[in-house]
Amino acid sequence: MARRPLEREPIHLDGGRRTTQPMRDSLGRMPRAPTLKILALAVLMFLHTRPTAGQSPTPALVGSVTDTLGHPLGYSLITLLGQHGRQYQIAAHADGRYVFDSAPVFAFVPEGPYTLRVNYVGFAKAERDSVPLLRGKTVVVNFRLSPWNQTCDLACDDSNLPARHPR
Repeated sequence: MARRPLEREPIHLDGGRRTTQPMRDSLGRMPRAPTLKILALAVLMFLHTRPTAGQSPTPALVGSVTDTLGHPLGYSLITLLGQHGRQYQIAAHADGRYVFDSAPVFAFVPEGPYTLRVNYVGFAKAERDSVPLLRGKTVVVNFRLSPWNQTCDLACDDSNLPARHPR
């Protein structure tokens, strides 16, 4: 069976312009794109732009939040307080770990000392001063929060409680 040469089929679009469909072979198939070459080029570009192992272009701040017994306090609020009143906040993961590193906003955090504060409902807040952030360095700060004990200003006796009505 003889193969026909590649053909172009004319089509008309709105506006009266004339264009052609892509070329097809004699069996009606589209020619294959060089996908392997494109994929290899994309991988090479990714590897070229990636920082070397163990180095980060931004400062990284990691750690965990637990209670006094070592149980993780997931979703606790971690606040990084910087100079000139700037604040950066994240929530810890469910297992109590937190990571300030490659977030797009965190890439623009200037180097220097910061105050790190942790809040969790039902626990006393904790704070660390002078946490250094340096480009390419990872700082680990772990927190152990103690339960917050409420003290009431009223004397805790029955006279302050409303009277019970018998049924």
